[in-house]
Amino acid sequence: FGPISMDAYIWDNAGQAELRPLVDVNARLSMAMPIHGLAQRIPGKFIFWTWMKPKKLSLPKDYTDFQKKLETTAYNSKTQTGIAVISPIWKENGALAKRIGFMFSAEDEEQLKLLQEAFTKTFRKKSD
Repeated sequence: FGPISMDAYIWDNAGQAELRPLVDVNARLSMAMPIHGLAQRIPGKFIFWTWMKPKKLSLPKDYTDFQKKLETTAYNSKTQTGIAVISPIWKENGALAKRIGFMFSAEDEEQLKLLQEAFTKTFRKKSD
């Protein structure tokens, strides 16, 4: 009874895509509930929510520095646009979280693309 979600995976089997049709049945309303909640609180905006591994990012030591590095692309509560951290970056023991959630909120798709580019330029580690 109630809402559920089902997970299925595709893998490469000797060059042929294979589907394992049912991996997991999850009794939950929706994996997207947090973003739906944000969308209700920030109506009319284009919102992108993503999780990233901190080892792929060059992160500052605290949230204030995070905001400073983002400059004009940091989330602005008056315009309800910009980039925000939406999950803890560090655990209580000071270690980095395994994944960090970020929200990008924009007036339109073009601004959303510009926010993503600014984030990448600011925080992505350079490949050797």
